[in-house]
Amino acid sequence: MDSLTTQALSFEGGLFGPSIVAGVTTSGLYGLVAVALVLSYRISRTIAFVHGGIVLSGALLYWYFVTPTYSGGEDILAGLDDGGGGGGRPELPKWVAVFGLMLAGAAVAAFYGWIVTSTRMATYPRVTLTNFSLALMLIMVGIIFTKNKSSGEQAPSPFGGDGFEFPTPGGTVDQRVSYHQLATLIILVAVVIGFAILLQRTRFGVYTRAVADNVEASKLVGVPIGKVGTIVYAISGAIAALGGILIANPVGTETTGILFIFLRALIVCVLGAFASIPLALAGAVLIAVIDSMIESGVFGTPDKAVKEIVVVAILFSVVIGIDRFGKKSSSVLAGH
Repeated sequence: MDSLTTQALSFEGGLFGPSIVAGVTTSGLYGLVAVALVLSYRISRTIAFVHGGIVLSGALLYWYFVTPTYSGGEDILAGLDDGGGGGGRPELPKWVAVFGLMLAGAAVAAFYGWIVTSTRMATYPRVTLTNFSLALMLIMVGIIFTKNKSSGEQAPSPFGGDGFEFPTPGGTVDQRVSYHQLATLIILVAVVIGFAILLQRTRFGVYTRAVADNVEASKLVGVPIGKVGTIVYAISGAIAALGGILIANPVGTETTGILFIFLRALIVCVLGAFASIPLALAGAVLIAVIDSMIESGVFGTPDKAVKEIVVVAILFSVVIGIDRFGKKSSSVLAGH
């Protein structure tokens, strides 16, 4: 009991500052995926699990397209020298792979968005559409699992492998911040600002907000719901693919780790009832900082199971607090 008490009460103040910096710089990974999920939910009122398949595909295909090739390898994602000749990886320029995969993610998401907003399926119950999206994600994950022969290797960053030391007040050491982490945060901020301008300053933004607020009323005034929905899904699919690409460097090609980040992004979306990007981003920062503090040993060295319980418990405590003390018109648990 004494050892457990000592562990529970331990606090490493010297690691507090560096862990905050590490958490904030990591939050961009959750934030990009969360933005894609919130955008698609606002337009269709269903959870786009298909984005999980796009995230995973983006990460693994980016690794495959840009990492050094080998002389053999029959499996499409293997690139291993089995002596048979042929195979291998294309070694594409990084930015060619980035934009190509973003276009592919946009195409897949646009096709799905067209199905759920422009065809007969648009009249199906939301739970049916959500299950359909989940099925598509599982199909994509299944295909990737059958072809992926990687062993958790990290993909090279399109921003290079360098970084800088960030001074942390009160910390015993400076925190290393990679250019990849910094660029991910900058991209996230640019995406959010860009969408804010798009939604507030353009006709398409007016249509999008109208559909998000009231689908039936939008139909009555002539808003092209199918077209708007398809475009929004295409944009969110491109963002999901970009999120997967950026995940491939720090997380690598370990599929469970990539899907874990997607599930974490789903959790942070709950903070804003899948309707508020600012609350989702706040949740992304919160979960990344908490995770970083626990992982770096600020509060001792709890095992992995305890860490996950603490992180999820804090998040859902915040959700309940927002629902209880926030405005009733924007209830998180009610979802409206």
